[in-house]
Amino acid sequence: MAKHTKTLSKLTDNVGQTSDEFQITYNHLSKVIQGNQFCPSLISNHLMVRALSLAINDSKLNSKIKINKQLLQQIDTIQIKPSALITTAMTNLFHQRFDQLNEIEALGDWIIKSRKRRNLSERSDMHIFSIEGPKWLANTAIKQKSDLNSILKENQLDQYTSGKFLADAHSIYFVKQLQKIPVNQPHPILDEVIKRDVFTAKYDRTMQVGHKVLEILIDRAPSQELDKSWEQVILTIAGDPRVASNSAKYQLWWNKLGKARIQKVIGWLSRLDLKLFLEVLEDFSKTSGNTELIRMYPSRKSFLEGVFEKDLVENSRLYLSRQAERYLKRHYKKNELPSYSVVSDQDKSIIYLKLKNAHVIEGSHSCYLWIYPHLHEDALVFNYNLTTPSYSALTSGLSAKMALKGCKPSAKILHSPAKYKWQYEGVQALKGLGMDIKGSDVLSNNDYKQFKRFYGAI
Repeated sequence: MAKHTKTLSKLTDNVGQTSDEFQITYNHLSKVIQGNQFCPSLISNHLMVRALSLAINDSKLNSKIKINKQLLQQIDTIQIKPSALITTAMTNLFHQRFDQLNEIEALGDWIIKSRKRRNLSERSDMHIFSIEGPKWLANTAIKQKSDLNSILKENQLDQYTSGKFLADAHSIYFVKQLQKIPVNQPHPILDEVIKRDVFTAKYDRTMQVGHKVLEILIDRAPSQELDKSWEQVILTIAGDPRVASNSAKYQLWWNKLGKARIQKVIGWLSRLDLKLFLEVLEDFSKTSGNTELIRMYPSRKSFLEGVFEKDLVENSRLYLSRQAERYLKRHYKKNELPSYSVVSDQDKSIIYLKLKNAHVIEGSHSCYLWIYPHLHEDALVFNYNLTTPSYSALTSGLSAKMALKGCKPSAKILHSPAKYKWQYEGVQALKGLGMDIKGSDVLSNNDYKQFKRFYGAI
């Protein structure tokens, strides 16, 4: 380092400031910076301050220049009134590398002082050039009921649109707004936070904006029903949490949000699973003209919705036939769909429900209603890495494997329409596992009147 100091001092003390002389100085300073040997004492005269200004404006060099009090004091000893070049360079650096500067307060104070000496100061300088600058801008916009871009223009900051300082301001602005928008209702701010450059921006040293957006929406939303607009934000940013816990997206987003928030989202998405399952079931029954499917749809819909309304469902998984998947892709955007798997064979769809005291497998067509008191940890429905299981692996195959593990199903119910037999057996099986459910919970009013004639008010 002493060698570099001596060489640079000789260059700058003994030459004038012609363009060639400056280029020699700048090139040498650049080499020192690239070699990670920069220190404040190298800046010893006006020519060196000028060279430093250009180095700071070079994105390949400025990350290797440590901006600290010692360097700023060194500049002040050379230039009592800082030049426009060094003042502009430091201001640019403040906005561009706001999150990477270790002594941000020292730099902010220096910029405020330099702008004052150059008769450039504004009343807002003390607020802007501080570690709380982004928050002040966001709060000012909200207080004045103005959009953030107008506040930036008013404070002559619109030229720094690509900098980290303004990215943080935008992020905080959106987060602050989210805390005030009507709960569980569409709002223009939701369209902003699903933009990738917004939700991937850093909120602080450990979290991205997306994490704060997710926290706010999940915490503010009701437990039962989630509006589609809020649901879309969650799925766009973080995707479905019901994936392998070692997946990149889970690690990036859900791993930082805590189990309580994850479970709340799973509850919402389970309702979405049911909605989609019933939708594809209804569509297939109508388009196929299959009278059996058309007949059975209302009763299965009532049964499954009744189970959900009793708040018995803790989790779910959706297994779609290829035809059902094509239907959903035609009618929904990718970020409107939860995670699902595809049944590799047969044109049948299945929904798995994790209840408080049971596990249920229900399918389209002529699938049995399977009810398990317990499932072994090796059960297929817990394997999120297997995304294309066969139909038999989810039904009879699962039953056989679980029997070997001591977890055989307690009920295998054929959907016989006669005398509402299958609904009766389903209710009895669930009640036998300790769940508070009655026939009136899973049948329509008209069907329940008939049901009572056969089984009484159970």
